[in-house]
Amino acid sequence: MNPMYHSPLYVPGDRPAMLEKAGDRGTDLIVIDLEDAVPIASKAAARSLTVEAVPRLRGNGAKVGVRINSFMAEREADLIALNDVELDALMIPKATMAEINTVAAANQVAETDFIALIENGQGLLDAPKIAAHPRVKRLAVGEADLAADLDMEAGDNDPAWIPSRALLVWASSAAGIDGPIGPVFVDLRDLDELRRSTERLKGMGFGGRSAIHPAQVAIINEIFTPTSEELTEARRYVSAYDSAVAKGHGVIVDESGRIVDEALVRRSRRLIAEYPTA
Repeated sequence: MNPMYHSPLYVPGDRPAMLEKAGDRGTDLIVIDLEDAVPIASKAAARSLTVEAVPRLRGNGAKVGVRINSFMAEREADLIALNDVELDALMIPKATMAEINTVAAANQVAETDFIALIENGQGLLDAPKIAAHPRVKRLAVGEADLAADLDMEAGDNDPAWIPSRALLVWASSAAGIDGPIGPVFVDLRDLDELRRSTERLKGMGFGGRSAIHPAQVAIINEIFTPTSEELTEARRYVSAYDSAVAKGHGVIVDESGRIVDEALVRRSRRLIAEYPTA
């Protein structure tokens, strides 16, 4: 089963001190950023630092990905630099079907997951095909870039985001991959609203959210990680349902009088599969 990547944390590729501490931040995927967080003049240095940092971080047990650049010349330089580097994930910005195919042709390491970052209208239109690509393990959304491309003026909680967010959830489900990774939350001081916003994303079917500051990671992890009580309940549902099916019944009624059928048990099975020993 592919890792869920609940809380990818962006770390600028040109900041050696931040790269050094990245493995201690609690994230389940360090995303070394070669794109937006790195000025043009520092791109080459960032690549060199990234090539050095990845094996060290992975050697200490961290999952590590890299967000490459979207501009062709910089993207090609990124892929060349990373050609012999073992990565857990490669995040592809401004993802469209054409971009995914281009990167897949340049990076043929099957063990490296692709995370397709949807940031423009074409990416939204291509989302079902992108999600079905064999190298793509997750969709993600960058709503600042998406808003600019669509000429939208919408805050994090604006209902205008519902259609695009829902589309990514639907595309992920249809392709049989985990729920998409939500957008970054840019107000670093408002952790209460981060929590509310992230709970809304989870309620829509998102499977994680990207972080841009270490302080955000714990909240995101908490929201997307089931509690021990939820896991106990999931195991109880599965056990009781399987027993009922073996006796020829299609549904059961739990202790609170709620009907439990295959739809509810399906989610319980997913939780147990993701956390088999928790």
